[in-house]
Amino acid sequence: MAVGAGSVLAVAPAAPAAAYPSGTVTLTANGFGHGRGMGQYGALGYAFDGWTYQHILHHYYGTLADGGTTTLGQIPTSNPESSQVRVSLTWLAGSPGNELWPIVTAAVPYTIGGHQIPAGTAAELVPVSGTQGDVFDGDVYLSGSCGGGTTGWPATPTYQNVALSAAPVTPAPFPQVATPQQVLELCPTANHGASYLRGSVYVTQSSNGDNRTVNTVPLEQYVADSAAAESPGDWGTLNGPDSPPNPPQGLPWGFQSTEAQVVATRSYAASSPGGYGGYADICDSTACQSYPGIAFENATDNLAAEDTAGQVVLLPDGSVARTEYSASTGGYTAPGTFAAVPDAGDAVCTPQVCNPYHQYQVAIPVAAIEATFPSTGTLQSVTVKARNGYGEYGGRVDSVAIIGSSATITVSGSQFAADFAAYGPSGYVMSDWFVVQGQSSGGVGGYWLLGSHGNVYPYGNALSYGSMGGKPLNQPVVGMAATPDGRGYWLVASDGGIFNFGDARFYGSLVSADPGEVAAAAMATADGGGYLIVTTDGHVVPFGDAPQFGDIATTTPGWSGKLIGAAVSPG
Repeated sequence: MAVGAGSVLAVAPAAPAAAYPSGTVTLTANGFGHGRGMGQYGALGYAFDGWTYQHILHHYYGTLADGGTTTLGQIPTSNPESSQVRVSLTWLAGSPGNELWPIVTAAVPYTIGGHQIPAGTAAELVPVSGTQGDVFDGDVYLSGSCGGGTTGWPATPTYQNVALSAAPVTPAPFPQVATPQQVLELCPTANHGASYLRGSVYVTQSSNGDNRTVNTVPLEQYVADSAAAESPGDWGTLNGPDSPPNPPQGLPWGFQSTEAQVVATRSYAASSPGGYGGYADICDSTACQSYPGIAFENATDNLAAEDTAGQVVLLPDGSVARTEYSASTGGYTAPGTFAAVPDAGDAVCTPQVCNPYHQYQVAIPVAAIEATFPSTGTLQSVTVKARNGYGEYGGRVDSVAIIGSSATITVSGSQFAADFAAYGPSGYVMSDWFVVQGQSSGGVGGYWLLGSHGNVYPYGNALSYGSMGGKPLNQPVVGMAATPDGRGYWLVASDGGIFNFGDARFYGSLVSADPGEVAAAAMATADGGGYLIVTTDGHVVPFGDAPQFGDIATTTPGWSGKLIGAAVSPG
């Protein structure tokens, strides 16, 4: 069994003979999203605690999985995205014969292919020839406004063989918050509402010949609009109830989380120039970063983008890091490009903002699992087989077995989560960090590892209730005993001192009962009402309701050995 940076592996138990004991499979889950990199709720929690955005970014992105370190610096001027970003508008994507040609308009005069279009006039951009590039040739059909005139297009185009690129004549100056009257409007389709976009819009081709619509937008304007869609803008206007005084810039501490978000957004967008099909740098959906144009644009995110202008997370070779992030890590980030780190900020819960995804329950109907995996037959068990070793329960699920009367199917934890996303809070996709109530969770329920300095390291479903790590000790810690319900434990030092945590109660210690003895281990009673301390010279000393059945020091006169451990037997 390997423990630590790798996975915690165990053999699944034999499939039970009976059908699943209830009508639902109940999960206790942590987090929302993949968990790699920054957690947005965690960033806010840390900001409320008085962390600057630089500190937040360093915590999540400072250390790479290979041990290397990153720096916070300016985007290289050689990066094609240092001034603008090309965003593929995926809701208008189509293949030949199934195109959704963009229909554009504006409340002010705008231009297409060098021709000025009157304010309020809608123009359909229909490509007819050309090659992949920033400008694609085609025809322009003019009609009425988006509101009612776009169904009766003229039989012949108004302009032929022109560059299919449209831009407003008077774009809104940044960081002023734009209004729909100051930017381009893409008319709604049957499955998508209108979009209001800064920058320009053009039609081009992907590498396989499919027609695509792209929004080219200045980098900082893209960053502000995407960050505002990815994380609530009003977070930047909040202080936590216990936030320290005198936040930077005289703005609420929550603004530090907004600045962390815009730097992460900028770094992610700039990390792969041309990385979206060659014709664009990024897409507008959550498959990349959410980008709905100016739909959520606000003064707070605009200010954060302006204040951190050009700042990105840089890898050791000077390139821009791909700074992934998710809504909630659940309390521990997932390893990837960056090293996994604890995320105490994720538990943020104030009267203003309380993370509903830190830990929650999900009830999945047994019938839904049987329908998703019909070859398994009648569901008997859902068994976690392996975890990644980081955090509560032993971390995120690497693999889970769906055991039925006819077959057993093993899938990844992320696939299981995606299959049953509809059953998470508010219908959102849950994370792959969960424990199945009443079922095997990695083969071993969990355990604690103990260091001589008093640090306690939980694995599996074992929780941390505290430790003596970093606290002054007269003697090193040598033993540990858990309460029967696993909700607490005792630590014993070599001088016989007892430290209790969680629901473990203090019943006495050797320091006062038998000073001078050297402790070797501790054992708890079955009801948690007492414990026994074992000494190196063979004594077993009871406390609380613990019975004493004898010891080597009493029954074996002259014994000269040294005890190093002890364990209780069921009874």
